[in-house]
Amino acid sequence: MKPDERLVQLTRREVELLLRYAYPFEAETAKLRACKPRKLWYDIQIGAFWLSQWIGDLSYSIRNVRSTGLREELDALC
Repeated sequence: MKPDERLVQLTRREVELLLRYAYPFEAETAKLRACKPRKLWYDIQIGAFWLSQWIGDLSYSIRNVRSTGLREELDALC
C-alpha cells in the first residue's frame, strides 16, 4: 500500500452507491468492480485524493436526489 492510500471497508450496497453517485474515473471504477468480498466486506485501497473526491461527488449527488432514504444512505457513506 502506498503511503497516501487508505484501506476502506465497504458493503456491496456502498460499492454500488459509489459506482453510481461518486462518478469514479475508470481506474477507480475498475478497482471497485474487481474487489471480491471477504466476510461480506469489500476491502478497497484508495488514495487520499480520490477518497476526498468521492466525498465531494457524493455530497453533490445528495443535493440532486429526491429520495430521503437514498440521501441518508449517501450521507452516511460520506
